[in-house]
Amino acid sequence: MHILVIEDNPKLAVAIAHGLIGAGHTARKHRTPRIIVLNHLLPDSEGLTLIPWLRRRYSLAKILVFSALAPINARVGGLNAGADNYWEKPYAMHGGSRRPLLYAHRGAAAERPENTLPSFRRALDLGADALEMDAHMTSDGHVVISHDPTAERMCGVRALIHESPLNRVRSWDAGWGFIDARGNRPFADQGYVIPTLRDILRELPAVPINIDLKQPKPPMIDRALQLIRDADAAGRVTLASLRLRTLLAVRARRYRGPTALTRPEVAVLIFSPRRLFRALPMTGVTAQIPTKVGPITLAGPRIIAKCHALGLRVDFWTINDPDEAAQLLELGADGIMTDDPAAIAPVFARYRN
Repeated sequence: MHILVIEDNPKLAVAIAHGLIGAGHTARKHRTPRIIVLNHLLPDSEGLTLIPWLRRRYSLAKILVFSALAPINARVGGLNAGADNYWEKPYAMHGGSRRPLLYAHRGAAAERPENTLPSFRRALDLGADALEMDAHMTSDGHVVISHDPTAERMCGVRALIHESPLNRVRSWDAGWGFIDARGNRPFADQGYVIPTLRDILRELPAVPINIDLKQPKPPMIDRALQLIRDADAAGRVTLASLRLRTLLAVRARRYRGPTALTRPEVAVLIFSPRRLFRALPMTGVTAQIPTKVGPITLAGPRIIAKCHALGLRVDFWTINDPDEAAQLLELGADGIMTDDPAAIAPVFARYRN
């Protein structure tokens, strides 16, 4: 029997795990309880060393999931049972095929101000199949598209989005932050604004979208889900976040679209056997990963094959080199996220032909 402890703080996770053994949590029914601790951040040095250490110390067996985040284990069957076939068929949103997707990361960010409607439209014109974007929420409850929590980098304004009402956010110059190769700001004062999620869903119908829910507090999940429901867009909107709590909350609300794996889920995927990953409750259907984390190479045939065997898409970010993109497609990548669709779209065209 394994106990999988999901907890942000590795020291607290270890304390919980050993506390369960000390309290005889499983000893009454099982002679030899085993433990695996899941840390929050994959690149974190403690998280990287913790799981292999425990795997060496404890052999693998059947798994009981205990979450320090919420008592979800007992309810997982009911939660998943209410979802549609996105849970069982990760490729359903793309016609049930493994046709690789070219994601425009924040739009055509190499040519236009990132996360703006003109940037997204330019990316689609260049051949992007899907759009990747980031979301925050204003002080008056409007979900807006921005990578950063502040307006300083892209708009030259020292203000937090979650402390600003929408009318103020709309007044910021979203073209100011784009700097070309000569060091100029060609899109400043050209009418670029931060779009709302409602704008995106209305102006870009039928386009597959990947949204990273960036803002943890104040909570924006319910508002984002309502906008997606109102637009009947769950079938084309993948929700992502680095935070496990965020996507557990999304899945617990019976979101009917696909979700990406969080960093803790990716850690289990990379470091553990398939049966351990299958035991996780309410997981996503897409692994969105870099090609490398520290000394660990993720862009290899073993990890891609493991994802496919588990029914997962595997998308790599952020790839701006055509040769690297071609290599990833040959390895079996299902998607590539790029800042430069103009450079990567020809690679996809050659691959598909």
